[in-house]
Amino acid sequence: MSDQEQKPSKAPRLIVAIGVISFILVGLNVATSSKAPSDSSQTSPSESVVQTTPPVVAAPPPPPYVCELPQAWKEGDPVSEARKAALTEVVRRSGKGKPDSTKKSRCEINAKTNEQLDQDVISAAKAASEKAAREKVEAAKSAAAEAKRQKEEAAQREKDARDKAEQERKQAVQEKRDAEQAVRDHVKEIRDGIQDGSIKLLSATDLSAQTHKWDGKKIITTLSCFYADAGEYRCVGGRMRMDFGSFEPDVAEEGLKRNCDTISKSQRRSCLVKILFTYNGFDEMDIGSGLFGGKLTVVKPQFGSGEILPK
Repeated sequence: MSDQEQKPSKAPRLIVAIGVISFILVGLNVATSSKAPSDSSQTSPSESVVQTTPPVVAAPPPPPYVCELPQAWKEGDPVSEARKAALTEVVRRSGKGKPDSTKKSRCEINAKTNEQLDQDVISAAKAASEKAAREKVEAAKSAAAEAKRQKEEAAQREKDARDKAEQERKQAVQEKRDAEQAVRDHVKEIRDGIQDGSIKLLSATDLSAQTHKWDGKKIITTLSCFYADAGEYRCVGGRMRMDFGSFEPDVAEEGLKRNCDTISKSQRRSCLVKILFTYNGFDEMDIGSGLFGGKLTVVKPQFGSGEILPK
């Protein structure tokens, strides 16, 4: 046989060889996989637990939504009540029911809105606390200022009272000095009048003479007087009498009212007074007959007034 005829016979043998090799390889793989269970059965129980994967458990569903007032809310607290009112308004606008409902179907409010409301409560509470602290400080300042003002006013009143008392004291001293000076000037005037004859010094006996030569003249005499009635003073001496309606100065007149209010008291030395008056005529009074009877001269002072001079 020629070489060309022998070449075709080699191809079948090659195919057969490849098929055998493939079968052998497949058999080896099957043998290896069959040995795996026997190897795993030889492992310890602890090793099998570690290698076991736990079953996957599904997460529980989230709890139902509860729309509650924040923990910062307190019954009766103005800030909390305001927050509750705001929350109620949000729910009312959303049409989901009241804010204290525990059902999601009745209370579905955005979490941010709820959180913001909580923050509003905290902020409002903080602002209220700060405001209260400021008001307390301001109240303390106001109280201190008021106390200071009252203290200053009291001190000013005391000073004004002292100044007024001092002014009144000085005024009283000055008035006393002026009065004393006026008395001295008046006494000097009387003395000068006596010296130049414009004022006459006469006794009660002299005045009992019924004469008109002293009409309009200033007379000084000494008489015993008593306070007979309101606006009526009766003064006597010897066989003459004078009736006065008032005296100067007022202090001397008050002395007569106080110490000489009866005829018997008029005999006291304190009721024997020196009187300056202007002679304005006389009248005659019949006092009956007997030892002490006869006529009594009643001298009339001008205007019914006189001046009691110092003794």
